Amino acid sequence: MASLKAFKQLKELNKKTKVKKELAVVSGTRKTFLSVSINQRKVYIDTTDVSEVMHQVKISLVGHTASWFKGLVKVQGDIYSLIDVASFLGTSPVSDKSDYVVALSKYYENVAIIVDNLLGLFSVEEIKDKKEEGYLDIYQTEKGEIHVLSLKRLVLSDKFSDVSVFSN
Repeated sequence: MASLKAFKQLKELNKKTKVKKELAVVSGTRKTFLSVSINQRKVYIDTTDVSEVMHQVKISLVGHTASWFKGLVKVQGDIYSLIDVASFLGTSPVSDKSDYVVALSKYYENVAIIVDNLLGLFSVEEIKDKKEEGYLDIYQTEKGEIHVLSLKRLVLSDKFSDVSVFSN
């Protein structure tokens, strides 16, 4: 039930873009993240990088692609590539029974990621001591260490752009 509540909160937050901008101005350094589970690993995604969270999405499969390329999904009339980031994080693929897809902002050129579960929204006042570990940025916060998915590094990587199984 916590996942459904987080889903509804994010949906409301996305509808109220004016509120998002006001929060950023009023609180200064406050950052909000969507916390997700990827193969039982807690990963955070900056909410400014999320355009929509969807439940039980129809996936159109695409043949002759890398195992992490799950197919195509429709997001508000646009076609998005659906990616299983678990292989980029060095873990087993997300469960075939996963029902959650996180569509990324248009900045990432119609990419969505599949996740096992939504864990909720996570907000911090201060983040510091950034370390890069593969496709994760590790930050120290007043609430402890968090692992934030570096979508920019992921999308710009050679592996990400090599989707075909027939590539050299």
